[in-house]
Amino acid sequence: EVDFAIRYARSPDPELECRPLFSDHYLPVCHPERLRDAPIESPGDLAAHPLIHFDWKRDDPHAPTWARWLATAHQHFPDEPLPDPEGGIRFSEEIHAIEAAVSRQGIALISDVLVASELASGALIQPVDLAIDGLTFYAAFLPDAPRRELIEAIVTAIGAQHDS
Repeated sequence: EVDFAIRYARSPDPELECRPLFSDHYLPVCHPERLRDAPIESPGDLAAHPLIHFDWKRDDPHAPTWARWLATAHQHFPDEPLPDPEGGIRFSEEIHAIEAAVSRQGIALISDVLVASELASGALIQPVDLAIDGLTFYAAFLPDAPRRELIEAIVTAIGAQHDS
C-alpha cells in the first residue's frame, strides 16, 4: 500500500514532498467540420465562431482562460482585431467544453493533456498554432512516507508512460 496523490498546481505544495510529472498547455481546439464555412487563418478569425468557456474553479489571474489566451494572441498579432474574450458558450466543467467542441458547437480552449487522444485521432484539431501554459501535475506525498521507494518507482513509471 502506498499513499500519494496527483495534484494539478502552479507550484509544489511546500508541506508535501512533490515530484513534477508533466505540465500541460491550453490550446484552441474544434471539430474539423467547424471550419468548413469559416476557416481560421489567424486569431482574429476566431470571431466567426462561438468561444467555448469552462469556469475555472480558482480565482487565479493566471488561469487558462480565453481572456488570457487572447491577451497572448494580441502580443503576437497587435494589429489584428480579436473576438470578445467573454462572448460564447459557458460550461461549469472542462469535460462539457470538450464535448461541445467535439459536437461542433464552437472553439474550446482546452488542456492538451485532456484532448491528446482526440487530437491524435483527428476528432479535434488545433486551428491556431498558439497555446498558453497550464499547470503542472505533481506526485505529492508526505515527507516521511514509509514506502518511499515504491512511490518513487510509481512516479518514474508515470513519467515514462507520459513520455512515450
